Amino acid sequence: MLDFKQKLIHSFNASLPGIDAQYKMAPTHRKKTTELINEINTYKLSAVLIVLYFNKNINDWCVPLIKRVNNGGAHSGQIGLPGGTFESEDINLKNTAIRECYEEIGISDFEVIGQLTEVYIPVSKFKVEPHIAISPNTTLNYKLQQSEVEQIIELPLSLLLNNAIVKEEYIKIDNNLKNKTPYFDVKGFKVWGATAMILSELKEILNPIY
Repeated sequence: MLDFKQKLIHSFNASLPGIDAQYKMAPTHRKKTTELINEINTYKLSAVLIVLYFNKNINDWCVPLIKRVNNGGAHSGQIGLPGGTFESEDINLKNTAIRECYEEIGISDFEVIGQLTEVYIPVSKFKVEPHIAISPNTTLNYKLQQSEVEQIIELPLSLLLNNAIVKEEYIKIDNNLKNKTPYFDVKGFKVWGATAMILSELKEILNPIY
């Protein structure tokens, strides 16, 4: 565990793969950050947390993903990461990620060890800062926020690194328009959009060390 943790920390201290890695999993229509320069200053600040833990039952590191409830919001029913909007009492976005993770899935026993490249989501006007944490536990006892989270989908890192789960189809993005969109097929769930872009950067970091 310590060896993997130290390799990750070293990776975060080096240059991140950045948007080149993210855009491997971006919808074909998505504008580059440089094209959003006049808009992004108005975006709402938010953060998500990738919690890595060693699942002893499958002998693999895993990331808990969440299936959001169908509530009519911009990301209703989608697969994502625990996270949400910055609040003034958070002080910083790292604390936002920690708070939201506890509120949404009831997990707080972890150490935040780094962060990935921020992602801009034009459809909901969010600027998302992804943080990475490692839990010392070999099982996680989830407590779901029923108003926000329908279920947990655990993503083993060996599955994330398997290129066979990368697929593509036309997905309804915004204004009922469908665009060609890559996604990760995780146990039958389609993980696309910002979450796929974040996981794509994580995948690029993991490839040489896992």
